[in-house]
Amino acid sequence: SSMFVGWLARQLELPKAPRALLDLCASPGGKSTHLASLLRPQDVLLSNEIHPQRALILEENLVRWGSALSLASRSSPHQLADRWPERFDLVLVDAPCSGEGMFRKDPAAIGEWSPEHVERCALRQRDILDHAVRLLAPGGYMIYSTCTWNAAEDEAQIHLLTKKHPLEVVPMAVESDWGIIGSDPGWRFYPQRLRGEGLYCCLLRKTTSTATDSGTRTRHGSPMATVAASGALAEYLDPSWAPRIFEGRDGSLHALPGELLENHEDLASDRALSRRSVRIGTMKGKDLFVPDHELALNELLGPHVPSVELDTEDAIRFLRKETFGSQDSQPGLRLMRHRGCPLGWAKFIPGRVNNLLPHHLRIRI
Repeated sequence: SSMFVGWLARQLELPKAPRALLDLCASPGGKSTHLASLLRPQDVLLSNEIHPQRALILEENLVRWGSALSLASRSSPHQLADRWPERFDLVLVDAPCSGEGMFRKDPAAIGEWSPEHVERCALRQRDILDHAVRLLAPGGYMIYSTCTWNAAEDEAQIHLLTKKHPLEVVPMAVESDWGIIGSDPGWRFYPQRLRGEGLYCCLLRKTTSTATDSGTRTRHGSPMATVAASGALAEYLDPSWAPRIFEGRDGSLHALPGELLENHEDLASDRALSRRSVRIGTMKGKDLFVPDHELALNELLGPHVPSVELDTEDAIRFLRKETFGSQDSQPGLRLMRHRGCPLGWAKFIPGRVNNLLPHHLRIRI
């Protein structure tokens, strides 16, 4: 059901200029990764989650997805709207809700439901939506979704929102055999009618500006100073992205696509963001570059990095952080792949292979 959000985003006539997308309530990240797959090299996606533990899950999933165009923050909608009024061409609000659409999938959701819980959710949603409108650029689109069918959290929210703000509901024709039910306004998704769980979704467009002043947007960071890439480092990066490299306070190296920095440096330089770039590794001395696990999974990774294709059995051993065999006898660092998909790094030493998968990412199957 949630994949409908990505389908909606593909139908929109967003500006041809560099686009900025915001997923305001993003954890655990399924919709963010879907939106990230739709980005062009000059675009950017900011995924936001205020709850600290949920934010960690979101950022881990963004790393796994490997988009070079994804940033992340842990701010309240109010804080974001104060920093970035009318900055985003598309704002997704997948709001926290009473979870009626999850009753079939998760029986625990039934026990959490109550009329008081519905009322609390509705109040929180109204506050989030008011700030989401402030973040949305004139002519931009908002996608509102919940995993509940309670009208107080769905259609009633949209009716109130369009009365308070310059927003219009955007109709969109959907295929009848998808099993989606049209509502007034928006769409409802019922598990007995389609292959998915319960969802409500509505598409809106901002017709005029809501900015309270005509001043320029304040920069919330300093210009990002780049460092030169050594020969060893350059071999690990894809030159088609024209990556720009920065040194973190701890000496680690980070990178961003050149076009993202040219078009969205105001966002990427915001020190309030929790994820401002791709962590690519560290330099040991002047000549030895040690790549980070995040680079192994990211689009910035160079196409000619030495790699080893693992069969399913060895791939599972690698992901368990166990030892595994290989026919490659040449010493050095290798990218481990399975069916072409990167898994992480391993260091080949005569007589053995050191598994460099981060310990906290090992699987237990």
